[in-house]
Amino acid sequence: MSAAAPWIYEALVGKAIGAAGAMATYAVHAGAMENAAGRFAVFPLSLLMIGGCIVSILAFHHASRGRPVSPYLCGEQAGAPDAFHGPMDQPVVAHVGNFYLQSIFGEATLTPWLNTAAIALLILFLGGAR
Repeated sequence: MSAAAPWIYEALVGKAIGAAGAMATYAVHAGAMENAAGRFAVFPLSLLMIGGCIVSILAFHHASRGRPVSPYLCGEQAGAPDAFHGPMDQPVVAHVGNFYLQSIFGEATLTPWLNTAAIALLILFLGGAR
């Protein structure tokens, strides 16, 4: 749809403005929309977007072909793939987490405040759109 924007504008908006006797604010030349302020080339941006979509799809397929491996635990792996030899030579399951300032930056601390701020912003957006 974005690649067809100049022609959609010319067919719908341009004709409606022209029928009212006013001059169109944009002119369409060679797939680009232009007015007194400058020119907006739609096709190069559309091609860039299509290229980005293709690259992201190829990257996703390349990443999904990878072989899963267990983490390297400095040579102390136990029998299980995600376990290592801990204190007293007992197997300890490795896990990843964030313990940095949980009382300040933890999800349980931030979620109520952020939800309240988000609701307030939504109310302001909807209430201010008169």
